[in-house]
Amino acid sequence: MELPNQDLLTRVEGITRLYYAPLADKFESHIGFPIVLPAYFLSDGLSIPKFARSLLAKDPYYINAGRLHDWLYRIGVLDLMARKEADKLFIYYVHLYMIDKSNGIIEGAKGKGWRARTKARSKYLLKRSIDAATKQAIYRAVRLGGWASYKKEKPRFA
Repeated sequence: MELPNQDLLTRVEGITRLYYAPLADKFESHIGFPIVLPAYFLSDGLSIPKFARSLLAKDPYYINAGRLHDWLYRIGVLDLMARKEADKLFIYYVHLYMIDKSNGIIEGAKGKGWRARTKARSKYLLKRSIDAATKQAIYRAVRLGGWASYKKEKPRFA
C-alpha cells in the first residue's frame, strides 16, 4: 500500500500551525473502503492531548495520520464507522508510518559497511520497541481526549 506522503503546506493562525495538501490524498480504510481527504483541507496534524504530545512531537512522518483522523472527526465519519473506529484507523496509519520510518533507517545504511549496518539495525530494533509502547499510549490518549472534539467543528479549507 502506498502511503500518502506529499509535501504539506502550512498556515499559521494565532499560535496554531495548520497543515494542508495541494492535492487530494487517498487512504484505505481497514474496513474496506477508500477515504479521500480533499485538497486544501486544513488540519492541525496531531491534535492529541497535551500530556501525550511529546510521544510524537509533531513528527512529520505521522502528520498525515493526524490529518486523516481530523477529517474523520470533522465529517463525523458520515456514519460509516464509530468514533472508536476512526481512532483505530488513526493508530493503524501511525503504525504504517512508523514502519516506513524504521525501514528508512535500514535503507539509509545500505552500502555503508558492516559497522554502519549493525548500528542501523540496533537503532531500528530500539525504534520498533519504543514505537510499540508509543502507539499504545497515543491510542489511549486519543480515546480519552477525542470525545471533546468529535463532530464539534466543520471542515475548513485553505
